[in-house]
Amino acid sequence: MEIRANEEIPIGQDLTPPIPPLSLSLHHSILLSHCSSCFSPLPPSPFYPTYPNPDHFVRYCSLQCSSLDSPLHFSSSEFHFFHLFPQPLYTTSPTSTDLRLSLRLIHRFQEANVSFSNLERIGGLMTNFKKLTLLEEQQYYNDDDDGLSGRIRDGAKAMAVARRMRDGLDTNVELSAAEYAVEAAVLCLVLTNSVEVHDKDGRSIGVGVYDLAFSYVNHSCSPNASYRFCTAFDCGGELEFRICPAPSETCASGTESGSIINGSEACGPRIVLRSIKAIQKSEEVLITYTDLLQPKKWLNKLEKVVLKWTCGKDV
Repeated sequence: MEIRANEEIPIGQDLTPPIPPLSLSLHHSILLSHCSSCFSPLPPSPFYPTYPNPDHFVRYCSLQCSSLDSPLHFSSSEFHFFHLFPQPLYTTSPTSTDLRLSLRLIHRFQEANVSFSNLERIGGLMTNFKKLTLLEEQQYYNDDDDGLSGRIRDGAKAMAVARRMRDGLDTNVELSAAEYAVEAAVLCLVLTNSVEVHDKDGRSIGVGVYDLAFSYVNHSCSPNASYRFCTAFDCGGELEFRICPAPSETCASGTESGSIINGSEACGPRIVLRSIKAIQKSEEVLITYTDLLQPKKWLNKLEKVVLKWTCGKDV
């Protein structure tokens, strides 16, 4: 899928209204300092999930955020995951943040009756499921990279066990690949489509998967657009979509802003696309998925893990 401009757009212009996240998750190191719902810094006396339990791993900035997010925290089995695995499972991808985000996303997909019949594309989003879970067979990586597919499988098993704990099922059983296939596919979706969420100071505080108008935008080492995060209080005025999916010739109202999940996240940082070059009508809108100031070796490693191509650009 491609996203293209439906009009000529000068440099320095917003291309979209604030796009809501499909799901978000704070980094483990930020859990005690930021609200798990809206991602804002916590007050001196934070609020806790509305369900009675003395051992909580998440905090909220207000009773409203607690009321909005607590049901998803428990229903998605994120709560159970914390109690099974209180410390991060990995220091490399996929992180525990990715696993918790995947659990929340699975539950939101299920609530919206999104089909899991095609594990290569869920809710319109590409997963790279086969590529990311069969890395050793396809020999995409060097020796120091070939553990990714194993970590995906182990992470998916951990997610499946947390969901079994939520449902009151036996957690001390050996699961077959089919029994954690959905978890693995959604985790691959997260690795393929998620972005680091930054606060106003540019610090990474979590990970999010955003709605189609953002997730369909492709990568380039020479992008013509960038993105920023905003909250409900600082997003500014409403703006119409100035971009649309390439197959749509008319960009009819609603087409460009179609959502996988009706309503998306009630809270959390929104994302806004903005032009960093003049963009012609029908020109593809492109962003960079990576920090281009990183060394070329690091970029190539990341590109092989998620994007399956090698960048020829000297960095």
